[in-house]
Amino acid sequence: MCSLNQEIAEAKNRIRMLDAAYLEELKIQSALSEPGTKRRAEDRKTWMDLLQSLKVDSAKLAEFEKADAKRAEATFRALEKGFKIVPDAVLAGAVDRVRIDDHLDATLVLDEGEPYRHWLTYPLPYEHNGKVERGYVGEGGKQEGSCGSTPSSVYDALVKPRSYSVGAGAGWDDQHTVSVKCWFWYYISGAFIKRAGTVFVWPYFDIHGGYWVRSNDGYFTSKEASIRLSMTTSVWRPEHTSAAGYTWNVLNKSDDNIDEDGRVDFTGWNNKAKGESQVTIGEPLTVQVVIELRSHVEGSGSHALLDFQNGEGNYIRIPFIRVWVP
Repeated sequence: MCSLNQEIAEAKNRIRMLDAAYLEELKIQSALSEPGTKRRAEDRKTWMDLLQSLKVDSAKLAEFEKADAKRAEATFRALEKGFKIVPDAVLAGAVDRVRIDDHLDATLVLDEGEPYRHWLTYPLPYEHNGKVERGYVGEGGKQEGSCGSTPSSVYDALVKPRSYSVGAGAGWDDQHTVSVKCWFWYYISGAFIKRAGTVFVWPYFDIHGGYWVRSNDGYFTSKEASIRLSMTTSVWRPEHTSAAGYTWNVLNKSDDNIDEDGRVDFTGWNNKAKGESQVTIGEPLTVQVVIELRSHVEGSGSHALLDFQNGEGNYIRIPFIRVWVP
């Protein structure tokens, strides 16, 4: 039987390998989208030829687009007190700082007639990382993204992510996308897996922030705006390098004509974000929870913003996970 230090060292190495594999997977996914982006840029000439054949007054279109963009910027200025812009702070390299404390003992909860459930308030090791990806077609616009701050303490898995896209030009000639992924790693000691079967893992979410999605589509403009906030939980067994994840779309809004701002506030569990895996007795597990913010716009005056950076009251926190072996 290995010592606590040996177990932590092995878990640290495993998390480092899984983290590197996940970053490589994101790189491959990004490369797969490049041909489509290139084709989108090449379509510009087709649209320009169509407008010219229809004898559309491009000067009037440009005048309308400029006025629409000004209206959108005025709205943003009115909202920006709640939207704080910070430099990119992707959490690369964080896997070198493994959290080690004395909380390997989980609280064992037994409800009458129910299976045993482990509440791992401080699962070990606990790590984090992140990546920001930007894509665009056309000139101008904005693609801003950040994972924000690092966890404030060993007991607080907290980040302050932000994703913001702003369009420029006609929708058929413009596209701006920002994808921000921030993720946490949790280790479940084999000491908690006392029977073989299916293990279920639920993160506890504490989500507070704001959003704005705005697009004013019209004849010959083809505008669009969309935002999506999602949480994905995956469970890895020692012999596996990948696992299917369960995704919960916390917020998903899109339209060609939309102007909506509001808050995102949720505290508690969500069954759509659970992780699941088969286990044997005494088998250690690694859990990954991915937070993704995606903003996408097409056309000037289109804005898509998800913001969890402003003030101490806005953040995304996953303080602990629940493990259940029926």
